[in-house]
Amino acid sequence: MIKDYYKEKEPRVYVRKAQDGYEVTICYYTEFSLQRKYKRMAWYKTKVSAEKKKAEIEVLLKEGCIDLRPRELKYITLGECIEGALREEKRRRRNHKIAPGTYKSYEGYYKREIEFDIGKRQILDLKPSNIQKFVDRKATKFSYEIVYLLVLLIRKGILYAIEKEYMGEDITQYVRVWSDKVPAKTSKENYLTIEQFKHLLENTEDPELRLQIMLAGFLGLRISEVLGMGWDEIDLDRKIIKVERIVVTGLKGRPILQDFPKGKKALIVSIPEMLEKELREFKILWDERRKLTQYFKKEKLLFYDTKERPLYTSTVSNRFKRLATSLGYDYITFHGLRHTYATLLYDMEFNLEDIAKALNHTNANNITRVYTHFTDNKRDKVRNAVDLAFSESK
Repeated sequence: MIKDYYKEKEPRVYVRKAQDGYEVTICYYTEFSLQRKYKRMAWYKTKVSAEKKKAEIEVLLKEGCIDLRPRELKYITLGECIEGALREEKRRRRNHKIAPGTYKSYEGYYKREIEFDIGKRQILDLKPSNIQKFVDRKATKFSYEIVYLLVLLIRKGILYAIEKEYMGEDITQYVRVWSDKVPAKTSKENYLTIEQFKHLLENTEDPELRLQIMLAGFLGLRISEVLGMGWDEIDLDRKIIKVERIVVTGLKGRPILQDFPKGKKALIVSIPEMLEKELREFKILWDERRKLTQYFKKEKLLFYDTKERPLYTSTVSNRFKRLATSLGYDYITFHGLRHTYATLLYDMEFNLEDIAKALNHTNANNITRVYTHFTDNKRDKVRNAVDLAFSESK
């Protein structure tokens, strides 16, 4: 019985179904606590290839060629900790039904800027000065937002190391994030004045694109929120819209519909009179189009393809970009309509907390840094104030 018990604790090789294929995994137990662990050895598209690899690994295990002992702590690098944190981040985002786009962005910046740089440093030898030198180098190359993102990735790796008890303190708290690189995306700010916005609407002939522009510019919605909107969330009699769903890119690359992520509240907005009129007219066209559609999905999306599936966000943003460029507004993006909305509220002297609530944004401190822009109206007020001050001092 004792011999059989220990035989069960010996490492075993399995072929397990994984995403879009099969993985070959070793199941083994730690030396002292007998805690079960898994080590992924390979991944194959077909089960036949995976079974072939399994046989090879079983031979190597029997001959003692595969070392399953944990590596000494002193050899663990910052890059390995960041990779571990990103794996957990990917798993968490799937569970909370959050788009993988942010994860892909994290992974891309890690591979390009961190992995073969500071990522090679051993976690026990890492000091705040090492991270600060890394930041100082990147600050001459990238904007503040990207430098901040790189430090965020390093912090994720260090927090992962703290969780695994590799180290005891978050040393990124002593790092100063800065940048002297001004984003060179455009010479003009990403927003429109009221006159420019009216001009844009007057020259938008497509009723679908026109309504998309109005929803973003009149309500400050993101493109994902515009494309995730259905008629069930719109109450034209009470003149309110409940925004609680977004369109994100699924694992297979197609846009999918999902509820707001956990912890984010639905946004209730009032419908302006001009937008209400546009919605009622569009509903007539929508009903006529639906009669020709053989699919009847419960979402009743305002904007959909021939199979009533959500539209790609890139499709709408590209259509908008072509229209804006043809009218001389080549610097504006679809997201710039959200900036236009925020800047309008800021220009009308709404406080930052109210603007943050109108944008369904949790951090009011980011409003002036990201969303609002210093308009000509504000510049005129500053100039008049200076003129008045100096004229009174005579």
